[in-house]
Amino acid sequence: RDTVGALAHLDLAAERARACGAVDVWGRSIVHLARERVGTIDLQSAAARSLASLDEFLEQAGGDAALRGEAHALEGELYFDLGDLGSANRHNTAAEEIARETNDDELRVKVGFARGLQHLGSVELGEAEAQFRAASPIAEKLADASPHIWCTSRLGVVAYVTGALDRADALLGDALDASRRCENQRELSMAAAYLSGVAAAKGRFATAELNADKALRAYREAETPFTPGVVFPALAVARIHRGDAAGAYEALDVWDTIRPGSSRRYRPLVAARFGDVDAVERA
Repeated sequence: RDTVGALAHLDLAAERARACGAVDVWGRSIVHLARERVGTIDLQSAAARSLASLDEFLEQAGGDAALRGEAHALEGELYFDLGDLGSANRHNTAAEEIARETNDDELRVKVGFARGLQHLGSVELGEAEAQFRAASPIAEKLADASPHIWCTSRLGVVAYVTGALDRADALLGDALDASRRCENQRELSMAAAYLSGVAAAKGRFATAELNADKALRAYREAETPFTPGVVFPALAVARIHRGDAAGAYEALDVWDTIRPGSSRRYRPLVAARFGDVDAVERA
């Protein structure tokens, strides 16, 4: 559970493998590095550094085809994180071409997941759902539980944003339970954050608070860039509806300590709900 130590060893492995021409060890090391970095430092700089390493690996001839396909799919995920959906599409297409030529279930799942994220970023929700749904039963058979959790939680996100709240509750609950079993704190944090949003939308404000607490406890162990932007607005909504103005503002204040200025669009809404005209005008 020592992420910093793990990153140091992966960095060293990548450096030495690259120096001696062990292409597959180098590639596998930087794939692991890229997945871990996004939870430990600023998303923009982490993604940029990882994309540069993955590009260098992909420029080399040779290497395991499935690993090259995974590297392309991972670039698709990282470009989704950065909002560059054109580049995500380019790498997802390359990954799909490799996947068609290899008999590798893990690669097919990761390629399908990356393509699903690209559709999600383009608000093509039906296409995103189809990708996650197709990948999910294959992922369920893998030794690594994480890809199945990824698909289940994102299916829950699609259900949430399309208003299918009961389905979202069930899917995100499954993802949370699976994340807890394999101690995947990053996915647990994200699933619990969206469960908080679902509960707030259903008017279950105490449940929203409980799920927010789960999300933030997991977030302290394994940061994920998407948890704060989901959990703190959900907390503010829950507290608004319970008449807790101080608590609603506190949620936004904590969010701003994590990412300064994040709450600026929400503060006028909280102020308006509590009739604070001066605060609305100041915003």
